[in-house]
Amino acid sequence: MIDKSPQTAQFSLVDSTIYDLFSSDLYDGVWFTEKSNIYDFVISKSFKNLLGYESDQKLTWDSIIYPDDRKRFSDHLNGLCGNKKVSIADDLRIIHKSGTLLWLQCHIYFSPHSQSTHQFVFIAFKNVSKKRAAELDIIHQQKKAHEILSDSSIGTWECDIITGETYSSESLAQTIGYTTDELKQLTLETWRDLMHPDDLLASQEIFEEHINSRSSCFSNQYRIKHKNGHWVWVTSIGKVTTFSKDNQPKRLEGILYEITDRKRHEFQLSKYKELLEGVNKVAKIGVWEIDLNTNQVDWSDEIKTMFGVPTTYQPSVEDAISFFKPGESRQKIQNAIENAIENGQNYDIEVQVLTSDDSYMWTRAIGVTEHKDGKCIRLYGFFQNIHKKAIASKNLAIKEELFRKTFSYAPVGMAIIDLQGNISRANKVLCECLGYSEKELLQNNFNKFTHPEDSDISNVFIDELVQKTRETFKIDKRYIHKNGSTIWTHVSVSSVKNDLNKITHFVVQVQDITERKKNEILLTDYQNLLERSNYMAKIGSWEINVDDYTVKWSKSLRKIINTRDNLVPTFLESIDFFVGNSPQREVLQNALNKALKEGVNFDLEVLVKADGRKRKWIRMVGISEFEDGKCTRLYGLIQDINDIKKAQLAITVKEEQWRTTFNHAKAGMAIINFNGTADNVNRSLCEIFGYSMNEMLEIGIKDISLSEDLDRNIELMDNLINGASDNFTDDLRFLHRDGRVIWANVSVSAVKNDFNKFTHMVAQVVDITETKTNQILLKKYKDSLERSNTLAKIGSWEIDPETKLLFWNSNLGRLLGTTDYTPISFTDAIKQYILPENQEHLLNLVNNAIKKGVNFDLEIQLNTNSGIRWMRMLGVSDFEDGSCNMLHGLIQDIDDFKMAQLEIVLREEEFRQTFWHAPIGMALLDLNGKIIKVNPVICETFGYTEQEMIDIEKSAISHPEDLDLTSELIEEVLHGERESFQQEKRYFHKDGKLIWANLSISAVKNDQGETTHLVLQVSNTTDKKLLTESLKEHNNRLQNYAHIVSHNLRSHTGNLSMLLELIELNDHQGCNNELFGHIKSASDNMNETVQHLSEIVEINNLIKDTLVPQNLKKRVYKSIENIQSTLDQINAELTIKINDYDMVYAVPSYLDSILLNLLTNAIKYRSPYRLLKIEINTGKRNGHTYLSISDNGLGIDLDKNGLKIFGMYKTFHEHKDARGIGLFISKNQMEAMGGRIDVESQPNIGSTFTLYFNDEKN
Repeated sequence: MIDKSPQTAQFSLVDSTIYDLFSSDLYDGVWFTEKSNIYDFVISKSFKNLLGYESDQKLTWDSIIYPDDRKRFSDHLNGLCGNKKVSIADDLRIIHKSGTLLWLQCHIYFSPHSQSTHQFVFIAFKNVSKKRAAELDIIHQQKKAHEILSDSSIGTWECDIITGETYSSESLAQTIGYTTDELKQLTLETWRDLMHPDDLLASQEIFEEHINSRSSCFSNQYRIKHKNGHWVWVTSIGKVTTFSKDNQPKRLEGILYEITDRKRHEFQLSKYKELLEGVNKVAKIGVWEIDLNTNQVDWSDEIKTMFGVPTTYQPSVEDAISFFKPGESRQKIQNAIENAIENGQNYDIEVQVLTSDDSYMWTRAIGVTEHKDGKCIRLYGFFQNIHKKAIASKNLAIKEELFRKTFSYAPVGMAIIDLQGNISRANKVLCECLGYSEKELLQNNFNKFTHPEDSDISNVFIDELVQKTRETFKIDKRYIHKNGSTIWTHVSVSSVKNDLNKITHFVVQVQDITERKKNEILLTDYQNLLERSNYMAKIGSWEINVDDYTVKWSKSLRKIINTRDNLVPTFLESIDFFVGNSPQREVLQNALNKALKEGVNFDLEVLVKADGRKRKWIRMVGISEFEDGKCTRLYGLIQDINDIKKAQLAITVKEEQWRTTFNHAKAGMAIINFNGTADNVNRSLCEIFGYSMNEMLEIGIKDISLSEDLDRNIELMDNLINGASDNFTDDLRFLHRDGRVIWANVSVSAVKNDFNKFTHMVAQVVDITETKTNQILLKKYKDSLERSNTLAKIGSWEIDPETKLLFWNSNLGRLLGTTDYTPISFTDAIKQYILPENQEHLLNLVNNAIKKGVNFDLEIQLNTNSGIRWMRMLGVSDFEDGSCNMLHGLIQDIDDFKMAQLEIVLREEEFRQTFWHAPIGMALLDLNGKIIKVNPVICETFGYTEQEMIDIEKSAISHPEDLDLTSELIEEVLHGERESFQQEKRYFHKDGKLIWANLSISAVKNDQGETTHLVLQVSNTTDKKLLTESLKEHNNRLQNYAHIVSHNLRSHTGNLSMLLELIELNDHQGCNNELFGHIKSASDNMNETVQHLSEIVEINNLIKDTLVPQNLKKRVYKSIENIQSTLDQINAELTIKINDYDMVYAVPSYLDSILLNLLTNAIKYRSPYRLLKIEINTGKRNGHTYLSISDNGLGIDLDKNGLKIFGMYKTFHEHKDARGIGLFISKNQMEAMGGRIDVESQPNIGSTFTLYFNDEKN
């Protein structure tokens, strides 16, 4: 970039004029350069600002011009040669500072001047980005439209009505298999010849209607013959575009496109309905409808099967509601129906129904309303069997409750951390152990709190957890408390895995063993038997040597099973050879074992593997010789009964097939003699005609035939009886017992015996009344079903076995997040929507369904537009005559249900890890207090084995003086009076020694709030108890020492004060001595110190005996009375927010002292620059009642003085009355009363002192 500006450039008059023009508002920026150094440009400030740069920022031309445009720009500059005037205009892309592209119109201007030695080139720029974007969009739209029209299958046509001439586009010609030249030969009349005869009249009527009504256009669907001879369905839309002078139609124009596939789909609606119902049956989904005009209720067969009622059952609204479980479920469904009818509110609820076997089943009930003229006229929807899902959800709630109780009420610290060590959850005990709040812990990594010297000791174990070479580890480790102290802990870490065996997080349990560690520092501390059998009889012999279990086979036996002569099998090898791993292996092995051990002979028929491949039936007889309770010899025979057995099985199968078909067929069946009456009928036939079985055996064809059909029915039967025909099949009408007409598809065949003589007839009758009457309602039914499936998140699909194309409906498209319903290759769909690890499995299932007719039902993850979601996929093969016509199926979104299942697995794993690897004793109790499960630590604590702990009575290990209280507390938990309790308790070890322990018991409840069992946790505190007793003894000694010091100092300082007072009375002159003044001051200070020491000594004396309930509001107002005059004098503002009934346990004098000290401190250390404001609040926090006193005074620098703010004789501001003893005494008084005092403060902003008291709850 050259270092010059327009002001310093040596412009000629012309150059200056051009520069001024290019710099005007007509342009958005300008460059200029000397032709002799053409690539060193000066760029104007306005251009830099246009690109988002500062005015003084240096730019290079090649860095801001888009790479694809640089050469063209360079060619323009290089073309400036000679002394010709040049003006070039071009559009360039320029790179904005943000990276976006701007379209700029570039004007390059060069005008040579012979008079000047400096020749300048000017380039002006105009921002045309918006205009260019619009132009490019238009070009894109035009290109897109051209592509659509080029690839479109829509054809255009024109027709002169007067001359009959026609014109067709190439797309139209291709639709019906002709060329445009061939169609030119067609006239209007010959064109009509191509139309299907059945469609001509309707087409003519539509056209005439258009002419007569002068409508905007007409639309017609009809069939037209393809050149190859088949019929093609098309839609033709057209209009009259030109009229003659006498207002008669002259010219027609329009479009035509093929709809053959759509028509084929419409014809398949009936089949789709049946297939959808079949799929819904597999998915346990049933459809229902209530016509509110007639109060008629319709249930699908699947609902009737679900509820256990006959398919003929027709419920009323009241009957339908009675199936719901009385109480919550019935009220819930009634409220939902009433709300749907009155307010048009659809519903989707889960309720229990009572089935025919008196069991309750969870169902999902969905209802959709249909309104007309503001009134609900129809209610429809579906029921889905969700019993397994509901039970799984309830199990999840129980597992979650179990883990939550264990986690929350554990007497040890617990945390859940991720694989990087970040804390995601922490319980109260861990917060207390480390001294941090839960919020502070959740913001940190667990390793942050580790003692520096212990930071690496657990790394190896963590790596082993991650590598899955171990599931848990325990270790003693040090951590740093928030107050800076070191705490020793016993840490137990367990890994938690999901159902894919991947570690998701760790459960950490932390037990504070600081006291135990301190004690450890101070103290230190698992053949030839029956070969006479005839080979022609296919009998062979065998024998087992009972000494070495070798087996001997005869030659004839080897012939039967086709094995080599030198094979000498062992006992187990012989069993493997005969039955392998088939179900009959256990039968044969049990028979042989009983023969060897009990002397029981056997005679079996088994299916064996002859020659290792072919299977054949044999009879095996075994005889055991038993002496003195011991088998001495086991031998027997084998007979080839394969041909007999196969014949027997074939007969049995045929007989069973016929019996099952006859008795259980949905179609009515009858065996009819040649007198025209029935010898036998099945139940379905009786249900079709409404008669009992005995009645059906008494009536003939004449009794049930419609009068106008009787002759036809008799003729058909006579033809069979007379041998004129072997069978007939026809749709016939009959009279039901109740008088109504039913339609039936009847098929009757004559049966012949071995002598080719007719013996009887077999009739099959299928009730097709509903099919006949409901064909009109088919489409409406399908639409309703589709809407129900939409609410249930169910989509349907099908695969054409020949083309392998996958088709899906809009519901499935919504589940997958796509609106493109174009059929795609099934393999492409698998790659697009199925995770790689599941693709091969799903492909195998689909191939089995297509090749073998094997249906499938699986849960699988799909890659949808909204992420990976769990789906249930069902496939139903339309398999006939050994081939699949079509593979249909459903996909249901079960992500919520599946995640709940996975959550159960995680919660179970978390509790298992917590239970078995906890550093404290844990057990599960039943509602009678009986132990049902224990962990290793509780066994170690009491010295018993796991089984001994389960069998032992609690009175055997509990101290008798503690039993009653524990039993009372457990009863309160069981009766819901409390969720849990903790108790310090004494136990006896197996060896008889006394154990002190902290007992914690909490209730685990199900989703209905019922207690199912109890969780017991025991922490051994014997060492801590002994240490506490020792500390109490040391504390008593210190108090006695303080009493002695206080008493002795008080007597001496009292004597000294009295002597100084006598001197003042008797020797006024000596009192003026400077030394006397110092002695007097020292004496006064000594008296004050002794007084403070006395107060401190007395703070803890008999404190528990003097704690009484105190009303905070009364005590605060009493303290304010003492300083009211001072507050008025300094014009202080006082705000009090105290509840009238806040009661705490305190020593009245201590409470008054603390309140007065804090209030007077607020006055003493108020800011000189603003009026004093004091605010007093009370409330509940962390199980305690608190009182806070806030001011806007000088404040305290806690970073500097935080550790010594409650120290003795510590002052932080200059004041004549400052002694540094008040906060020290207040802190000791609060702690003596079992409470604590906290402070928050900032210099020049103010301070808040918060007092925490025990109340009636603790």
